[in-house]
Amino acid sequence: MGDFQGFGQKAIPFLKALDFHQSREWFLENKALFESDLREPLGDLVETLTERFSAAGLGLKGDRKKSLFRINRDVRFSKDKRPYNRHLSAILSPDGTKMEQGVFFVHIGLERCFAAVAWWQPEAALLLAMRKAIAESAPQFRRMVTALKKNGLELDAGERLKRAPRGFLQVWQPDLAGPIRSRHFVVRHAIDPRRSIRPRWPTNWSTSRCAPGRYSTGAGQSSARPAETIISADRLGQSNSCDSARGAAYIAPLMQSGMPAE
Repeated sequence: MGDFQGFGQKAIPFLKALDFHQSREWFLENKALFESDLREPLGDLVETLTERFSAAGLGLKGDRKKSLFRINRDVRFSKDKRPYNRHLSAILSPDGTKMEQGVFFVHIGLERCFAAVAWWQPEAALLLAMRKAIAESAPQFRRMVTALKKNGLELDAGERLKRAPRGFLQVWQPDLAGPIRSRHFVVRHAIDPRRSIRPRWPTNWSTSRCAPGRYSTGAGQSSARPAETIISADRLGQSNSCDSARGAAYIAPLMQSGMPAE
């Protein structure tokens, strides 16, 4: 299992260059860089998060091969014929596939980098159950929203119906009516690209106090823990990103079953 230590120094520059060239020839010439600085680290991240989510009792898992999305674009029905995406992404889900709902999504791109928990375009029956859960279990829903806000997170307010869906006209409270009009349920956590890149280690990094897996405790002592300068799963899996996943663990039973979640 890979141990995520951050993306390569040339990860974002590679995406910029690929976006400029948008040619298969250029991509093939630089594929080794794509693999070493982007795809392999993202695979490590998926495996590391799978391990940490399992240890935390969160039902989300992935695979370094099956969970990563292709960087090639599907241009069959698009007017935009550029062959490559401006980002790379991966998904962790309850069953490890890309078809399940209630997923953890990681997106590394030129416009933005983020981690998210999402129920994206849920089927009609699930969407109805989620809306009913909001209306019928308002106190629990509000506690969940409050818990997200305490961690600097919130439900995405994008892509909402202009009017209340059928059967929910009686819900007038703005904090309930808005989410009920949602087509998707998403919680995003922005990632600073600069903090997701592996640092440049000095030549004698193996003995440095900043070396991977070690940190200074003062008085010339060191201890075997991830260095503070490494953006590893310690931050992505135990900070607000994990809070997003905990939000998913809380909201899933509430919205899918319509029963109060304690």
